[in-house]
Amino acid sequence: MRTLKLTLILLTITSLSASPLAFAEDPDIKKARGFEKNIPIRVIRKIVLPTAYHEGLFYDGRHIWVANGQGGNTWIVDPESGSIVSEIEPVGSFTEGIAEAGENKLWVTDWEDKKLYKVTISKTYMVKESEVSFDPAHLTGIIRAGSDVYMITWERGLGTKYYLLQIDADGNVLKRMRIKTMHEPAHMAWDGKHIWITSWYDSRVYKLDPKTFTFLAYFKAPIPKATGITWDGKHLWITGTYQQLYQVEVVE
Repeated sequence: MRTLKLTLILLTITSLSASPLAFAEDPDIKKARGFEKNIPIRVIRKIVLPTAYHEGLFYDGRHIWVANGQGGNTWIVDPESGSIVSEIEPVGSFTEGIAEAGENKLWVTDWEDKKLYKVTISKTYMVKESEVSFDPAHLTGIIRAGSDVYMITWERGLGTKYYLLQIDADGNVLKRMRIKTMHEPAHMAWDGKHIWITSWYDSRVYKLDPKTFTFLAYFKAPIPKATGITWDGKHLWITGTYQQLYQVEVVE
């Protein structure tokens, strides 16, 4: 009888620890000493976009993908001409972030569905390969940073909680970190060394060191309600809710 009880206890503990969002203690992402430094930037150019609920950006090495929420199509924009060369039908109902997932696949996060999708592109629409539910959390930005993949979630309740999740190739959570030092984190860019995270609330762009998971500094976005951000190998591109697309040089 004692053996049976012990087995049941162990099974219960295993079941709880296997939950993708069950963590005993989430470390906080903190601000580094001297964080209040405001990084200077220079706006290089502006691309006028059609009015829509612009969300995450993704640079594929040639074009910039602009995700649109509220069921909108994802646009593929030529950064040289500023024209939309193609439109992709979404896999879900409110596309947030898009990131490279390897083998001609993409990660796509969806705010309303509360799901992480892995998709392929067939002509002008996204084809679902797999999905992972993060309900009740809402998903926003996602980025591949070297060999690591990070995603932002919002958990609403008595005060919204924000998290930065590290996930594996199947969407399983490897690590979860609480974001308390910025409000309403939206989307991310990876410049090969640092992760840049937009804040929709105050339109700041925060510079994160992924080695120490500390915020080093920030700059003020050239637009209100900043959302999407991506890195083209030399410069950042930033957009916002119903805003235009800006190419920005960080002057450090």
